Amino acid sequence: MKNRFKQQPFKDRKRIFAGRFPVSFKVKKTRLTDKSFVSLLPNLTTLLGLCFGLTAVRFAMNGNYEYAVIVVLIAAIFDSMDGRIARYFNSTSLLGAELDSFSDLVTFGVAPAMVLYYKALHQYDRIGWMIVLFYVCCMALRLARFNVVNQEDDLPDWHSQFFTGTPAPMCAFLSFCPLMFTFSCNPFYKLPTYFYAFILVFVALLAVSRIPTFSMKTITVQRKYILPILLIGILVFGALVSYPWVTISLGGFVGYLALIPFSIKHHKKLNPGSS
Repeated sequence: MKNRFKQQPFKDRKRIFAGRFPVSFKVKKTRLTDKSFVSLLPNLTTLLGLCFGLTAVRFAMNGNYEYAVIVVLIAAIFDSMDGRIARYFNSTSLLGAELDSFSDLVTFGVAPAMVLYYKALHQYDRIGWMIVLFYVCCMALRLARFNVVNQEDDLPDWHSQFFTGTPAPMCAFLSFCPLMFTFSCNPFYKLPTYFYAFILVFVALLAVSRIPTFSMKTITVQRKYILPILLIGILVFGALVSYPWVTISLGGFVGYLALIPFSIKHHKKLNPGSS
């Protein structure tokens, strides 16, 4: 029986037998090489964001929910920096792209869900845990789809102006909005648990939806809107100083949802064939 299947030598190919049909794929060997410290900065930034995300879970376990939200917001800042740093120093890599996806899943998927579970959803026991799993799985699907789409070569020029669905950092922010609102309320005030559950499920569905949403990295402002936006920015800054958590939570949540109809309209204008 040992000689029934003669083993074939190979160098760069493996064969995996899935059921009755063999599937072949190339195995690319990668080795770490000497690199300058500057080229490591993007991955270091990503890992720091990952550490902040995991730290949020620790804060939530100890009941420090305000600190938990703050460190996730800091992680979002790091997430917005790593790609820019990589492009600036010309140190983009496949390793960095994969690391960024794993970090986003933990920081903006697992961490927010666990924070809300410790805060309120644990009261629903198994149903609360199912909601946590649903959110994390939706976030994993959203990130996987993002990676697949980015590998396509025939994307139109306007594609970079939009995300398909809500991006992961914004999902974490929207999920935290009810919790941030309570930070400015009476310490004894509590939102009902079903409200946290509804928001988490709603945000998870936004993540995996096909709704086009604006990418703030490439959005441009027409000249006639510059002055009104500056005036609104001054008002928002004043509100942030006076009522920080209320402004961030209500303003951010309502403002982002209000942008979605405009992003859909602009997407249809650039891509008339879309439905």
